[in-house]
Amino acid sequence: MRYFKHIANAFLIGLIALQASYAAIAAPTPEEIARLPLKTIERQAKAGDTPSQVELARRYGVGEGGAKKDLLKAAHLLAVPVEKGDPTAQYYLGLAYATGTGVQLDESQAVLLFDAAAKQGEKNSQYMLGFAILNGLGGILPNGPAAVPWLERAAEQDVVKAQLLLGSMYATGSSVTKDTEKAASFFRRGFAVSKDPAFTDRLRTMIRTGSIKWQPGDPEDAIAAPGSAP
Repeated sequence: MRYFKHIANAFLIGLIALQASYAAIAAPTPEEIARLPLKTIERQAKAGDTPSQVELARRYGVGEGGAKKDLLKAAHLLAVPVEKGDPTAQYYLGLAYATGTGVQLDESQAVLLFDAAAKQGEKNSQYMLGFAILNGLGGILPNGPAAVPWLERAAEQDVVKAQLLLGSMYATGSSVTKDTEKAASFFRRGFAVSKDPAFTDRLRTMIRTGSIKWQPGDPEDAIAAPGSAP
């Protein structure tokens, strides 16, 4: 009897694992969810599907995918997935509170939501939390060194704003030890991701003033003698 019970438990555990693997395979990506018709999203959201609830709020927030822009409704729809602890919903609602979009402006509430999402690895919230700590938003005291780890986590996940901000901080020694090579690495990676000319402008200035040496991939028109004008 004990042996049978052991086999039954092992079978049950295996079945649960198999079901979980099938669920993981079948789970649609955010991109796939974004392509679904509005009525499908609404039906799935009503049934309690968290990704659909977040997508529905996003659609009403930006007015696309069959939804008419309604910021109040978007903020209201985010309440349920936020209560479930969904990091994307926390980020979206944090933005709403940070900008007073669909809700009353509340920087403190925004920072709390960014903090919750950032701790779950939500990259945009990591940037927003770092930015808030750096600048003392939401009633917290400015603390550059405490902001850096969050900004670096976001930069490692290719959040371009974090890469630009960190590059500028390391280039000037603001809240960090000045490190022009590290600054350049953030600028180069940011440009590779976004092709934003802001990164090439900064690299060009650093190369022309002799702060860093030109390397393949840098702006070719930046090659100049150290000390020459940008």
